[in-house]
Amino acid sequence: MSYISQMVINTLTKNEEARDNMMYVVKAIHDYEMSVFSIDKKDYYDAVFSERLSSIKTIDRIWRKVQEENPELRGKEWLQRQIQAGVVSQEIASNQLSFFGKC
Repeated sequence: MSYISQMVINTLTKNEEARDNMMYVVKAIHDYEMSVFSIDKKDYYDAVFSERLSSIKTIDRIWRKVQEENPELRGKEWLQRQIQAGVVSQEIASNQLSFFGKC
């Protein structure tokens, strides 16, 4: 298990707000990485854009995967996000099929 996965699990376990707000997890991981790599807070944006810190997209994917596999770490909004994603996916599929005259 990667340190990011472990940090996501730890953060979701300790901070219920992080279960519905992935940015709490990003902050925890980036704070840790900045400490390890001796990056000053004033250099945060440079570190993000130069990819010295973990990608927010990567953290987001792991956050979602951890919640998918660990129902006890899901937030109050988890089910609504799943429903929303399904609706959006159906809309995308319908729009794509309409290009081929299938709808």
